[in-house]
Amino acid sequence: MQTADQHQANLGRNLESLRSVDPDLADRIQTCPLPNDLQPAETFDGCDSFRADSLSDSGWFAHTSMPAVREEALVDQFEHGGSNVLLPGSGHGYAIRELLERLGRHNTVYVWETRTIHLALLLRLYDFAADLATRRLALMLGDDLEKTLGDFFVNHPRMTPPAKMISWPWLSPNQVHQYFQHVEAAVARIGQVRSDLLKNARAKVEAMTAEPTQPLRVFVCSMAARPAMHQVALDLAWGFDRLGYRCQTLLMDQPEHGSALALADAIADFRPHRCASVGLARHDLTVRPPDAMPFASILGLP
Repeated sequence: MQTADQHQANLGRNLESLRSVDPDLADRIQTCPLPNDLQPAETFDGCDSFRADSLSDSGWFAHTSMPAVREEALVDQFEHGGSNVLLPGSGHGYAIRELLERLGRHNTVYVWETRTIHLALLLRLYDFAADLATRRLALMLGDDLEKTLGDFFVNHPRMTPPAKMISWPWLSPNQVHQYFQHVEAAVARIGQVRSDLLKNARAKVEAMTAEPTQPLRVFVCSMAARPAMHQVALDLAWGFDRLGYRCQTLLMDQPEHGSALALADAIADFRPHRCASVGLARHDLTVRPPDAMPFASILGLP
């Protein structure tokens, strides 16, 4: 079992990363009071956990004395299809860790919680610091799923909403159905906001004219979810740099880089003279540079 010092070390690292992306939530978790009867405990399947009367009917954190067995089975049966995933409740954290290992670097596991204490204990048990910092793990706290999810995406328009949801055993079929409806309503609510932002960003790209300055600017992107393609893009940018060009890359290697808005903003802000895409042809990009701009694609690897 981890010691109390290790739990505090995990919490400290997690809160440091969380504070860089959501300082208000980090403060709420840090100041969350712990139950007076809270005790660290080892589960029947050998995991670190906690017990307190207020945590669940059984007293076990996340409703279970066998989190590894239960949550691994849930993830094994779950078909994520390469999509972002929503967990309506944090669980013990074992499922979160498994999903992060199985999903791509551009994917996000969204966790919605109604009880601050659950997040406070979760972040003591696991070190999620790296994934919190890159938004591969996004924590949300609030009583209303639709409002909480909608507010999150209004504030983070480059993030892609979840397309799949894990159903915990303690949720009734009616609750699961309601949660799906809340997610759909939240996505519909933010749809127009995201559409307007993307329309404006695309207009900037279409109207873009790069002034004839030196050195020439080359934008290299790889919007395919394949690390090998990303490495080719980096190598290509390195080569352009060695030739004296000024380069900027955008790789689909983290959640906020995968959206059309991210691509449009990156092109409009950099104002390149040349563009290169690794993995996708020009007509497959969600945002295309002006037709007059020289463009090259690398579609396959040897």
